[in-house]
Amino acid sequence: MKSHHRNGLLAGCIIALAVSVFTSQMFKPGLVRLPWLITWYLVSLLCGGGAGFVGGVLAGLIPVRLRYAGSYLVGAMFGVLGYVIQLYLFLLYAFRNAPSTF
Repeated sequence: MKSHHRNGLLAGCIIALAVSVFTSQMFKPGLVRLPWLITWYLVSLLCGGGAGFVGGVLAGLIPVRLRYAGSYLVGAMFGVLGYVIQLYLFLLYAFRNAPSTF
């Protein structure tokens, strides 16, 4: 794996997991049980890592001088996008399994 791919993957995982941990502190008590919390963090790592990897690949297109710093920056931004995707999937799952009346 090239260094800018790895840097983007690492930055995406860290950002998505950090935002996910911060968000999980505001969950209802029923969602903080161990199996759901582990699933939440694993999906965060997968979505953030995947999006960060894509960001690292795109950062590889940047000119050589800016590639190192750009891979972290673009990977982190794509990590936030990965978190948004994770949140979308969670809400999609929650409202399909427990429809509410809004």
